[in-house]
Amino acid sequence: MLVDSNGYLHAHATRLAEPAEWAWAIAHALIHLGFGHVPGAHGEREQPDRFDLAARCVVVNRFLLTFPVGRAPDDLPAAYPAGDEERLAAHWRQDGIPAAYEHCGTAGGAPTSGSCRGTAGPANPWTGSSPSRAR
Repeated sequence: MLVDSNGYLHAHATRLAEPAEWAWAIAHALIHLGFGHVPGAHGEREQPDRFDLAARCVVVNRFLLTFPVGRAPDDLPAAYPAGDEERLAAHWRQDGIPAAYEHCGTAGGAPTSGSCRGTAGPANPWTGSSPSRAR
């Protein structure tokens, strides 16, 4: 699942998952929109680095622990560090992203693989496939 700065959700056309996992992935993407992680912009925009992406997903996943929707992928941590996106990203740039959170923002369990990757990027991350779109 990927969300773009126009508010479109993109689901990989061949990704299979249970309805509860899709509900979690959709909630995850929509919370990124609500938290301002995917600002609307025209033209080229600076892409967040892997530290920013991981920190943003940690904040969203931490929120989802208090507001459960669907079922999170099994490979996600049960708890997340405190702090806002900027502080987490800055800390991880200096000391590295802990292994438990390394996949945040770059990959996750089905159907969320790439759920945060490119959240401020192009509208269609899957070249050669036709993602379904919902708004």
